[in-house]
Amino acid sequence: MYILSIFNIFLILILYNVKYYDKKEVIIMSFIKRALLTASIIIIVFSIGKVSVWGKDVSTDYGVTLDEAVQIQIESSARPTTSLYKADQAYLHQDNIKLIEPDRYIRSFSPLYDEPNQDSKKVRKPVPIKEYTVQELILDESNEDGLVWLEVLIDGEVKYLPSYTFSFLQVELVEDSKVYDSADSNGHLFGQAEAGRSFFLLGKEGDYVSIHYDPWRYAKKEDVAEHLSSEQKWQHIRLDKLAHVSVDEINDVLTGKGSLEDQGEAFQKGAEDASINEAYLIAHAFLETGHGRSPLANGIEVGVDENDQLVLVTEENEGQLKGVKTVYNMFGIEAVDSCPVECGAIKAYEEGWTSPAIAIEEGAHWIGGEYIYNDYEQNTLFKMRWNPYMKDGAVWKQYATDIGWPIKQSHMIEDILKAWDHPDLTFDYPSFNNKLK
Repeated sequence: MYILSIFNIFLILILYNVKYYDKKEVIIMSFIKRALLTASIIIIVFSIGKVSVWGKDVSTDYGVTLDEAVQIQIESSARPTTSLYKADQAYLHQDNIKLIEPDRYIRSFSPLYDEPNQDSKKVRKPVPIKEYTVQELILDESNEDGLVWLEVLIDGEVKYLPSYTFSFLQVELVEDSKVYDSADSNGHLFGQAEAGRSFFLLGKEGDYVSIHYDPWRYAKKEDVAEHLSSEQKWQHIRLDKLAHVSVDEINDVLTGKGSLEDQGEAFQKGAEDASINEAYLIAHAFLETGHGRSPLANGIEVGVDENDQLVLVTEENEGQLKGVKTVYNMFGIEAVDSCPVECGAIKAYEEGWTSPAIAIEEGAHWIGGEYIYNDYEQNTLFKMRWNPYMKDGAVWKQYATDIGWPIKQSHMIEDILKAWDHPDLTFDYPSFNNKLK
């Protein structure tokens, strides 16, 4: 297309240098020059923009207002989470903690005080390494300096140490506790912590202590609303609509992808047979196989043992197994976290996925049925995260608690689609209270 554009522009330059004496010729040639110039501009824009100028928009009515959708999510058993606040202080009530044993610590040159406050007399003489016996964790309400104090026994004398001298002071929950973003029970709830859990103690504020808490915490209402109304388009790609790209274009994005390389025909056939967007199918395989480099992507030997059980082939059992086959699993099907290789390989053996191509083509049907063509029409990444039937109680059927999951998953799909020349695309946006978001 670039060559055609250059040819048009070259022709325009020639026409501009030709003199015309007849008024009718001038009008006709002026029209031709403008038409050629317009065509060249359109061709260049389409060539550079690729997918940015293609695609049609549709919408799905969620049947609730945005505020109602947010409330449904907040009240669900699997509340929306985020890592946006992972560096923020987290607080729980001081009555719910106790100091973890053992109560003996070794520190050198620690500041010792006569009372549990920084205004009391301080032992200024450097104290060599000593063994302190911690007698009590001081959480007195009168202590307003933001510190937790430890009452210690040293050489038979009671002294006090600020908790910052103990780099890893741990406390244990004595009962289930709510964790907040501030020293206030009216603050935003970060999460729930069960009795018996331990945390590093950071400081004190009023009746609350600050702790080192989990990075993933309950999202705030405004965070959920922002993601429910997000206009990031790639999370809204319809995954049940084919892009209709060539095998060569698919192979281009598979270059350097381990055992997935040159499997363009298998991806095209699998996508067409299962009616799944090719870019989504490829991105799913990239994520599950580490871009074609995982053990399951490169073949695992499985056989049947003397008890007719499927097992992985090892040096020890190799000669004792029957029906040994090398199998492949390109989409991590049944390769759960607790059993990533063995379970995935056994599933592949049961399904007869004995080559990369077969694993891709037949695995595509499983992906379609499990992820896209289910009872809840979750045919976009956005819908997988935010179920369009949430108003009917189907909020449980969502593929993550992370509010950013669909956008994060969409980046790879976006990269693949942008590498192709004008794929067919459909964007399906959510509609809340009949207002398109």
